[in-house]
Parts: sequence; C-alpha cells; structure tokens
Amino acid sequence: MANIILDSRKLKAFENLKFIVKDKGLPEEFANNLWNELLLKPELYEEFLYFLDNHSLKDKIEVKGYTISDVFVFMMSNSNIQNDVGKNTAYCDKELMVLYSFMGMAQLMNDPDAYIKKMNEGKGMDRY
Repeated sequence: MANIILDSRKLKAFENLKFIVKDKGLPEEFANNLWNELLLKPELYEEFLYFLDNHSLKDKIEVKGYTISDVFVFMMSNSNIQNDVGKNTAYCDKELMVLYSFMGMAQLMNDPDAYIKKMNEGKGMDRY
C-alpha cells in the first residue's frame, strides 16, 4: 500500500473556501474553480492562506504593477456601479468582493493584458 500524505492545511483551506462560498450564496462550482486556480498558482494560494489567517490582503503578488488590492478596488467599483451607489456602502459584501478578487487575480495572472484592459475600461452604467 502506498504511503498517502495529506496536507491538513490545504484541507482546512478548502473547507473554509467552500464554507465562505456557500455562505455568500455562490455556486459550488465557483469554489471548485477558484480552488483549482489557487492550486495552480502557489503564490496566490499563499495569499489566500494569509487572508484566511488575517482577514486582510498581503499584496505580495504583483502582475504588471497590479496587486490583489487593485483587483479588490476594481471589484468594489463594479459593485457600486451595479448597485447604483456612488461609494462603498454597508450593502457591499466585502468578503464576497475578496472572493471575486482572488478569482480576478487568477485571471490577471492568466492573461494580464486582457484583464488590465477590462480594469481600465470606462466606468459608465451602459457597461452593464
């Protein structure tokens, strides 16, 4: 029988991710897709672990001058536009925005030019 070594920290991180995703009403597929991205990008996985432990972003990863905090601000801005509010309100779910930011950072890492273009598009309401 082969020796099986399990990384308990990864199991706990995946459980936490699934819990947050379920709590925020996102489909399980979102958790699976984000988890796959985290496993493919060790530095993003480390950023996620830091978030789970500290409830803040480390900003260690930089892609063409953009960090996960930049992606978070982009997500917040989009949320404000979609909800037709001019600023960060209590209505905005910050934890949900962080999940979207991790997925956005994965997309930025996969295709920097396309994601940067998306981030720099105009902020008008007719985008939605």
